[in-house]
Order: sequence, then structure tokens, then C-alpha cells
Amino acid sequence: WLVSAKLTPTVMKKVALLSILILLNLNFVLAQDEDPQILKRDVGFNTTFIVQGILQSDQTPFSLMFKKYVAENKAIRLGIAAYFNLDNTHAFSGSASYYNTSIGSLYLTIGKEYQKPIDKRWTWYFGGDSVPFFSFNDQDLYESGNLYSESESSSVGVSLRPFLGIRFNLNPRLYLSAEANVGLTYAYTKNMVQYVDTAEPFVDRVSNNFSFTTNPASGLFLYYRF
Repeated sequence: WLVSAKLTPTVMKKVALLSILILLNLNFVLAQDEDPQILKRDVGFNTTFIVQGILQSDQTPFSLMFKKYVAENKAIRLGIAAYFNLDNTHAFSGSASYYNTSIGSLYLTIGKEYQKPIDKRWTWYFGGDSVPFFSFNDQDLYESGNLYSESESSSVGVSLRPFLGIRFNLNPRLYLSAEANVGLTYAYTKNMVQYVDTAEPFVDRVSNNFSFTTNPASGLFLYYRF
């Protein structure tokens, strides 16, 4: 029985091969545990709308940003910002006239970001975005409870925005950032007014506008990395 229990050369080769595979696998697992996890994506939102909501302000849009890292300290940015204020009634003091308004805007962001770490906590970054957008502003004017006129205004265009920002790492997965930008914007705008006693509406103005704006770092974004 003792003789039959001895390992043959073939069995010894199999045990040796299995041992090597186990050691290689264990080494890989340990190496994975020791190395910091590589995070390739960030998703964040503008926290300003929370503060503005507490203060009962309706002027701050909700903004969401997604970043995909294509190299170390280099990311593609995709974002969306939206603001809607529907059927808000504004009455004139001491008058029977009032407006019903519907206001909205939608902005999309496509851009690239480059990051320069300062230390473990602070990083500054820069880049540029292309921002196509659409906005509208509709108003119905009532006199003594009766519809007097309807007006519609809409704009569609695109903005090119170089930006510069700073971020603070709360921990390896969470960070806060704020950025300033300048924008060169083209917008096609159309305005229309129709009175209830007029058969045909008429267009007040159709225009093509270019503008240059500067925006300070007023928004504070909170990001999660994964």
C-alpha cells in the first residue's frame, strides 16, 4: 500500500503545474489588492441648485456632467443643463392684467479636459467645450380674465467655451470643483406676437446674434469617481 501511494513522475508534474498556477493566481490577487484602483469615470452635478432651492430661488438650472478618462489626467466631458419654469403667473399690482409664462432652456456639453495635479488634495484643470443649446420664453397676456395676446420667443445656437478650474479631493472617490469660462456664442432667435383680435400672427423679429461672455467660477460641482 505504501508503495502504491508513492507519487509517479506524471503525478508530480501535475502537482507542480497546479502549484505554479495557484501561486501565480495568488500573486495576481495580492498585486491587485496592493495597487490602487484605477478610476476611469467621473459623474457630478452642480450643487448650487440645492442651495438656491433652499432659498426658494427658481433661477438656477440643474447641471450634470460625465467625464471619461482617455489617458492619465485627460478626459472627455459630456454634460447637460436644463431649466424649466412653467405656467408661472405674474400679476401687476393694482391691475386686472397678468401674464402666464413658460420658460425653458436645454444646454448640451461636449468637450475635453486636461488636469495638472498640484498635490494630493488640489488639482487645477483647463480645456474647452462646445455647447449647443435651445431656449424658449412664451407669454400669454390676460386683461380682466380674457386672453389679450400671445407671444413666443425661441433661440437655438452654439457656444464655444474655454474654461479654467480648480478641484479639491475629499477622498479618492469624491471631489469638489469650480470653474470659470469665457464664451463666444451664436444664436438664431425668432419672436412672434399674436393678438386675439388679429387673424394672422406677425413676427416681430428674426435675428442672428453673436455675443462674448465671461462667467466667473460661481457654481460648485460634486463628483463621484468610479
